[in-house]
Amino acid sequence: MEAIVPLEITDPGTGRVLVRNGVTLALFLDREVHECSDALMQALDLYLASVPPDALQWAVVSATSEEWRELDASAMQRIRESMEPAGARKRKLTAFRVNDAAGSAPQYGFLLAGRYRDKPDSMTLVQMTFPIEAADEAQADATCELAGHMAALLAPVSGYCAPALLQADAQQTDAFERIRGLALRHPGYDVAMNDLTRLRLGRQVRGARWITFLDAPLVQAVGGTQALHQALPAGIEVGQAGSTTVIRGGRTPEMGDRNRRIDTPLLRAVAKVLEPITLFREAKMLLYLANFDEDLLDRWERRFLD
Repeated sequence: MEAIVPLEITDPGTGRVLVRNGVTLALFLDREVHECSDALMQALDLYLASVPPDALQWAVVSATSEEWRELDASAMQRIRESMEPAGARKRKLTAFRVNDAAGSAPQYGFLLAGRYRDKPDSMTLVQMTFPIEAADEAQADATCELAGHMAALLAPVSGYCAPALLQADAQQTDAFERIRGLALRHPGYDVAMNDLTRLRLGRQVRGARWITFLDAPLVQAVGGTQALHQALPAGIEVGQAGSTTVIRGGRTPEMGDRNRRIDTPLLRAVAKVLEPITLFREAKMLLYLANFDEDLLDRWERRFLD
């Protein structure tokens, strides 16, 4: 596989990085924060140990705050305390994010967005961001191993790890104007607003990605482990990370290129298997990625199926 070229699009007016390519690891849990607080704290520590010591500089420390503040010892202590069971049980929503930059598309980042008690289809989201080099041949196995450790620790309902087009949260509309064409050209890229998608994902997946995580009921919903092995061609690995089934669509991710007629056969095979449990018509993707064009959204969401 050709190495994925790092991409960075900067707004000349604000200096923010509007769009960056990176690697996203997203895990969706059907438990509230207080029910899995120990695992969440371990996941944060594992992420911190896997990135450079000075990578994370900024934080939004609670669900009620939208302001980025410097990630100092006090902010990190507040973040850790927010995951403790006693406080998380009383709180309507527990959420925080830590990034390498305030408002720009992140190169490094960790996001927790807890489940809403009054929304039965909502999930707790744990999402991590890495540089695009994490998908290169030299680092792909280590990335897959780390993702597997996270899945074994957190036992998600579903999740994925994939190259992604990441947007600046402070200028989402501007960012998606740049993302749209890139996403349609290179189908292997993930594009996400998972902090909102988690509100209605339920026991579904977001479609085919380089690495897919499924819990046992979702595996049964697509025919069981044996059916997975039979349906997926050589080049796709099916394994386990604790209780979680892991589908790896190639040693390195397929990116595809519509302009150069480079297809993504492994992702197509995974998408076909996952279609019965895939969430379509994501509302925020319709708004931001597709600019209210339902046909365009269908093209992107079904890019491996049609």
